[in-house]
This record gives sequence, structure tokens and C-alpha cells, in this order.
Amino acid sequence: MPITIMGAGAAGIGAAINLAKKYPHETILLIDKGKMGEGSSGRNPGREGHGFHYADKETSLAYLRASIKVQRAFPNFIIGRRYNEAGEEIYSPFCHGRYIITRDSTVPREDILANYAEIQKEYARLVAEDPANKVFGEPDQFYRILKPEEYEGLINKDIVDCVVETNECLFNWQEFIKSFRENELKKYPNIQLIEDTEVTSLEKNEAFDGNNARFIIKTRTKDGQEGTIHSDFIVNSTWQQIKYFNEMLGIEMKKAERTNRLKALIKLKLPEELVNANSMFFCMGQHCMISNMGNGYAMGTYAKETNMEMSDGLNISERAQRLIDGGATQEEINDISKKMLEGMAKYIPALSKAEFDGLLFGIIQTLGKLTREELNNPHHAFNCRDDHAVVSEMIGLISNPCMKLFYFLDNGELVTNLLEQQMQAENVITNCIATLKERAEKELFIFNMPEQIKLRSKLERKPLSELAGGNVETIVTQTIAKLKSQQSKMKFLPKKDYSEKSMTKNSEEISRSESSITNDNIVSTWRH
Repeated sequence: MPITIMGAGAAGIGAAINLAKKYPHETILLIDKGKMGEGSSGRNPGREGHGFHYADKETSLAYLRASIKVQRAFPNFIIGRRYNEAGEEIYSPFCHGRYIITRDSTVPREDILANYAEIQKEYARLVAEDPANKVFGEPDQFYRILKPEEYEGLINKDIVDCVVETNECLFNWQEFIKSFRENELKKYPNIQLIEDTEVTSLEKNEAFDGNNARFIIKTRTKDGQEGTIHSDFIVNSTWQQIKYFNEMLGIEMKKAERTNRLKALIKLKLPEELVNANSMFFCMGQHCMISNMGNGYAMGTYAKETNMEMSDGLNISERAQRLIDGGATQEEINDISKKMLEGMAKYIPALSKAEFDGLLFGIIQTLGKLTREELNNPHHAFNCRDDHAVVSEMIGLISNPCMKLFYFLDNGELVTNLLEQQMQAENVITNCIATLKERAEKELFIFNMPEQIKLRSKLERKPLSELAGGNVETIVTQTIAKLKSQQSKMKFLPKKDYSEKSMTKNSEEISRSESSITNDNIVSTWRH
């Protein structure tokens, strides 16, 4: 049972980990057009959020649970965590992110603080349920409201309504990827990482009969070598390109189904007075954020300039793709960085002395249509991010976007569960076809290889709920009625050779051609 994961970012990594555990004897291909973890996943400060970022309760709690899961699985990547000689954690500003509720917040302070209380309550419940969940300190010290003198001189007091210090940390994503490459991949020898290899096309094998490969994947390496992968299952984790690749397989994107938002992230060398400052997030609304990376540098955003463009089409714009691919001109870099730094300094005055160190561009995805004007609407759906959006598109194809970075382990579990359901559904389809073949011999209707392939293709696109084991007889009965009706209308047409031998010839030829396809980098023809 070959499994191909397209996209080796956060979503692809999460899927690879879980699938490798579930199916230790199967090859898991993890393929990326660049390097693992260096796409949009690697272009963020890695804030291991507890949910304070959101006013929506369900999103906050989903984010908290996801971050706990990641921290339990990978505990050694927190930036700036400190311990005394007794092994007890001691205060570090890098492990206490601050949320500054502004006077013009789009959500009232009372509502924000009420949600923060719910987050703390959930953390306490999770710790009581399992002490191993206590990865972000004691529940009764989960957050606190600061006194004005505790932030005096750091931020523009004219915009401040309330400042809350939390136990939020930064997760060193770059170190995690390095460790994953050097250590985790050794734990899962069935994961085969293929980098610098672009998927150029996807095709459904129209002769798929359950014994040959369902999908044909065309690839091209950075040095121009073309290859072919044959696979029965694809986990599409290509982020902004998920819908693009799905359409190649006939899965059409609905109008305004999702929006890709191009964002810019600025890298700064901090002035002396901010080197040991807490990370700061100004909320709610379109404001400013700075994440102190603990090494004298920070990453930041200024919403009015950070959110550069929106697209709900199949592809992002040529400009967006150029910026993501590192093609920004010096004029663009100078203009964007100047505006961002000037805007951020309105919130944190000392940033006027920060030194520019670079720009990163990435894509944020939200469900539904989103415009720039709607970014400031606290009731818009983009503020609700508890939907992981992992979807079974058809048997063999799962869409796997990582809507928040630290959902990646959740996503992996969802993908694995869906794949298991797809396999069960595939068995139902196989049973249906076997039953129909038996009935065809007894009841004298035609159910040859072309009819079998046609039915299989149709059933593969049905919802998984309709392919439960108890539905076999219903599917068989409906199919027989349809076949008999169609064939009764054809009885006066010239006779054709409908023999199994004749009608399977094309399928067998395709299967033989598949088994001969290799590539200098990939040998990838698989069978069940």
C-alpha cells in the first residue's frame, strides 16, 4: 500500500509521523519541491500559542490542546527556557509572551479577559486529567494582568488598555526541522524523504482495477530530471496549491472556498533595551506583533503592511509567487521594511533603533472569502480557526492543510484516521464488484472489466459514509438495476466482444507499462 505525501511542511511532517507509526511496513514518500520545513511553515516565529491570540473560545481551546500535544511530543525546542541547579524552571522573559489589549480593540476588554479565563480553566482541567499535560507551568500561574510600572517605557502607553503576561513560549522550528532530519527520520525508516522535486502533474489511472496503481504522479527535480511515481494513496499537503492539484484529479474548488493571504514578516536586530524584552502581541484587530527569538534578534509584523494581498482563486498571483520564491526587488524590500518598521515603532518606540535583517513572505490560509476590509471584523469567520480542514476528497486522496502551525500533529492523526476509513471503503467497493461479478454470471447481464472500472471510479468519489460495509447489498442492487436497464436498451445494437479477455487487454497493457517506469532518483511502481 504505497502512500505519497506531497508537501514536506508542517502538515506533511505530521502526516508522515502518524502514517509511519500506523503502517511501519509500508513506504511513506514525503516529497517537496524545496527543502523540508522551509516553506510557509518555516517562515514564522513559532509562537506555541495557548489561544490568547483569539477571541473565539473554541479556536482558543483547540490551539491550546494542539500546543500541549506538540510540546509533550517534542519538549526540547523552547527558546530561552531556563532552569536553576535544582532543575526548577526559573523566569525567562522569552517564555512569557505578553498580550497588549489596545484601547481601540475590536473586541471589548471584558470579553477578551473572559475568554482568557476559559483558556486557564481548560488548562487546569487538562492538567488534572493528566499531569503530563503540565507543560506550560502551574495552572494558577497561567497568566496575570500586569501593573503599569511593569511595562513602563517599553510600549506606547497611549494605546494601552490592559497588558496580560502569559506562559506562551516560542518553539524553535528551524532546530526542530534539523533534529527531525537527523534523528526522527531514523526512527521511521519507512519514511523516504525526497527534496528539490516538484510535482508537475497528477493523473487518475483510468484503468485502475484494484490491482494496479490508482494515481500517476509526474515529477521534475531542480536539475531537470523527470520522473514518475505510481501510488494508490496521496496526502495532498501542498498548502496554497492543494486546490490546484486536486483539480487535476477532477475535484473542483467551490467558489470562494478558501482565501490565501500573502503576509510579510520582518526580521530585526534588536536595540539593547529590547534584547531581553518579552514577545509582544497587540490585540484585538490589525495591530503589531514582535517575537523575541532570544538571540538579540526578533521577528515582527505590522498588520497594515504585513497583509499584502488576498486571493480566493485557484492560484496565488504571479507577484505573490515571486515574493515567496525569493524574488523581491531591492526597491520592494526597502519600501516594505521601511513601512513595517515605522508602523511597529508606533507601538514599541525603541524599535525605531532596530536594524533591518530581512523579509520573509508566506501564505496564511482561511476558509471562505476574506477581503482586506474584513480583517478588522471580529465576527468574520477568519477569526475562528478551530477547523483543521482535513478532508477525504475521494478514495486515495486526502487534502491536508495545516491551518495553524501547531495543528500539525492533530492533522497527522486526522489523516491517518481518514486513510483507514478509505481502506475500509475500498474493501467495500471490492466486495461490491466481486458480488456483481457473481450475480452477472447467474442473471446474465454484462459486468465486464470496463463496467467494473467505471463503477469503481464512481464509487471512489462517494462520501465515506455511503461506503460502509452494510451498504454493499444496496449498492449491488442499485447497480444491477441500472446495468439491466442500460443493456436492455442496447440489445438491438450490433454485437461486440464483451468477453473478459478482450476487455481487460488495455488494462493489462497499462499495468505492464507502469512496471517498467523508473527514474535515476525514484523507483516507484508499487502494488498492493
